[in-house]
Amino acid sequence: RRSPNGLTVFEAEPEKALLDLIYLSRKTGEPIWIDIEFAFLDRQKLEAYARRFPRSVQQAIEPLRRAQSAA
Repeated sequence: RRSPNGLTVFEAEPEKALLDLIYLSRKTGEPIWIDIEFAFLDRQKLEAYARRFPRSVQQAIEPLRRAQSAA
């Protein structure tokens, strides 16, 4: 969709946006800093989206999976 100033805007659910950020940072080699309250993410959505990403992205969210399981 287009913003009022004519730029193309892409929207994503937080779970998909997180995975996109990890994927793109790994692809470019750029470090990322994530300041997000993981408790607000929908675990089922995150897992469903993660299955569409390469294994490296799925492994990158492994600490999140463990933390949510322990909670």
